[in-house]
Amino acid sequence: MFKVLDIFFVRVLRNYFKNYVWSTFVRKLRLIAIVLATVALVIFAQVFVASQVTTLDFEDLPAGTNVTTQYSRRGVLFPRGAFLDTDRAAHSGMRVLRAANPTTEFHQGPFVIQFTSGQSRVRLFAGRWFTEPANGTLRAFNAGGAVIAQDGPKPVAPRAFTTAFEVRSPTPSIMRIELEIGSADFESIDDLEFEGGAPAPPPTVAPVVQITSPVNNAQLDVSSINIQGAITGDGLLPTATLRLDSGRPPESTAPPFTSSVSLSGSSRTRTFEAPLGSLPLGPLTFTVEVENSAGLKGSAAVHLTNLPAPIRTRYASSGGTGAFGNFRWGGGEGGCRIAIYERGAISVEGATTQTVRGEIFNKWLSLRDPGAFIGRLGCPITGERDALGGAKAQDFRKGRIYATLPTGAYYVPSVFTQAIDQLGGETATGVPIADPRSSLGRDVAVSAIQTPRPARPTIHSRDKREPPDALDGASRWRSVHTFRIRC
Repeated sequence: MFKVLDIFFVRVLRNYFKNYVWSTFVRKLRLIAIVLATVALVIFAQVFVASQVTTLDFEDLPAGTNVTTQYSRRGVLFPRGAFLDTDRAAHSGMRVLRAANPTTEFHQGPFVIQFTSGQSRVRLFAGRWFTEPANGTLRAFNAGGAVIAQDGPKPVAPRAFTTAFEVRSPTPSIMRIELEIGSADFESIDDLEFEGGAPAPPPTVAPVVQITSPVNNAQLDVSSINIQGAITGDGLLPTATLRLDSGRPPESTAPPFTSSVSLSGSSRTRTFEAPLGSLPLGPLTFTVEVENSAGLKGSAAVHLTNLPAPIRTRYASSGGTGAFGNFRWGGGEGGCRIAIYERGAISVEGATTQTVRGEIFNKWLSLRDPGAFIGRLGCPITGERDALGGAKAQDFRKGRIYATLPTGAYYVPSVFTQAIDQLGGETATGVPIADPRSSLGRDVAVSAIQTPRPARPTIHSRDKREPPDALDGASRWRSVHTFRIRC
C-alpha cells in the first residue's frame, strides 16, 4: 500500500515539475521574443529615421521673404539670411532662394545653410545671378567645422537651375554646407534635398546675451574699441548682430551701423569679439542681438560716452550744459575732432581747443551740407575775436565768419580771408555785407565795406554807391566794393 502511494506521488511530482519547467521555458522564450522584436523595431526605426528624406522647394513662402529660421522645424536654418525670389528658370515651381537680394544688397559668398541634426546626404540645384562664366563649389562641414565632403569646382549655368550639387557622408555628420559661386555672385538654389537625422526639437527659451567689455556707462577717449561678450542658449545661430547707435544730424536718413559677428565655440555658451574703428563722438549705444533656431531672440546693450578729454574739460570750464546744451552729434576732419551741442561746438586739434558759439555757431551750422557732420568751412582754427565796427569774427580751416552785424552774419572763403589779411585786415577792407555768390563766368564774389583797389589782377574791385545807412545807419560807411575771384 505504501509502495503504491509512493509511486503515485513520485509520478505526480515528476509531472508537476515537468510542467513547471516547460511553462517557465515557454515564458522565457516569449520574453526573449518580445525583447528581440523590440530591438528589431528600434533598429528599424533608427534606420528609417536615418534614411528619411526632406525636400524644400520654397513654394510655401511668398516672394520677397527674408528667410532665416522659417524652416527650422524641418531641420534647416539660414544663419546669414536668404532672400526668397521669383524666377521663371526655377528647377521646380517659381520660387528660388538667393544668398541675398540682388537688387538692394552687395553679397560676398558663400551661401551658408545649417542643419539642426546630422545629415548623410545633401543635394541641391544651383543657379547664378550674373551671366559671366563661373565655377561653383559645395562643401560639407561637421560639427567641429571640418570639411568632410565636397562637390566641385564645376561650371554653373547662369540664369538657370540645372547644375546639381551633392555631398555625402558615411554617417549622418553633415551639420553645415556652404555654396560658393565665383567671387561675388548671388548664389541661388532650388529643391534643397537632405537625408539624415530628424529635426532637433526647437528651443523654447530665448538666448541670454552678456556684454563683458566695455563696461556700461564708461567714459572713454578712443578711436577704436573691441566689443566682447558671451551668449548662452540652445540652438544658437552661428552669428549675432551688432548695432551701433550714435548722434546724427537731424536730417540724416542713414540707418545705424550694423555688423554680423561670428560666435566662437560649439557648446550652449559661446563667445563673441567685434573690433571696431573710427568710432563717432558722444554718447554711444552698442546692442548685440542673437537668434536661435526657433526664431527666439535675445539681446543686451551697453551705453558709453566717447569724447576727447580736452573737449570734456573745455565743456565743463565753459559752462557745461547751461552754456552749450546737450550733445547732438560729433565729427571731424584731418586731426581735428569736434563735438556739436545744441548751442555751440567745441573742437580739439592736438591739445588746443576752440569753441564756436552764438551767431557764429548758427551761421557755421547753416553752412553744413545736408547729412554732413560739420560745416563747409571745417573746424575752427581761432577763437572768436572783435572785428571792425563792433562785429565779431572767427577763422576756420576754409574761411571766416563775421557776425553781430546789423544785417546778419556772413562768411568769406579762405581765398578772401587771405586777401583781406594781405590788404591790411578789416580796417582796410571793411566787413562783408553778403555771402559769396556765383556769377557768370564762374566768378565767386563777396561784397565788403571800404575796399581799396588792389594791385594784383587776380582780385578786382569796383565802386558801388550805397546810401549812408547801408550797413548800420552810420555815415562812416561811405562806399561798397565787390571782390571777384575767377574760379
